Amino acid sequence: MISGVFGFWIVGFGLAFGPSDPTGFIGMSDSTYTVSAHFDRYTVEDLNLKWIFQFAFANTSSAIVSGLLMERCRIETYGAFSFLITLFIYPIVAGWEWNPAGWLAVKGFHDFAGCAAIHTLGGICGLVGSIMCGPRYNLFQGVQFPFLFRETREAKNKKFLEE
Repeated sequence: MISGVFGFWIVGFGLAFGPSDPTGFIGMSDSTYTVSAHFDRYTVEDLNLKWIFQFAFANTSSAIVSGLLMERCRIETYGAFSFLITLFIYPIVAGWEWNPAGWLAVKGFHDFAGCAAIHTLGGICGLVGSIMCGPRYNLFQGVQFPFLFRETREAKNKKFLEE
């Protein structure tokens, strides 16, 4: 979660809710950083409340991934994954829907309770992460799968069991 806070604060919020490019694909301004994204239509209090409210959604999207990656990868890998989701992946999808200039919002798309931006995105990111990491630890005992991100943990477990 801590890595997600920094990712969303540094760039994510500006990408999601900054003034949009002409196509409505990504929110941009002179600087996409939250602290200088020229949010002129908000008071400071409103902007802080909007950031906290939207970070809760970004964190929920990242937390869905944590349930799918449990016992599949190391905590450092999940921290990096959470950072990337809240830095770049979630803000772009949220900007499409909830930024008034986003391309889905312009076409009249309505999201019910964050179904697309939060839950579907978290599920798809978790599915991709699960495929990359492979099955849960000790799910298939005695069977070796050459999945990504598994060598280090399996080598450490083997060394631990030999001691």
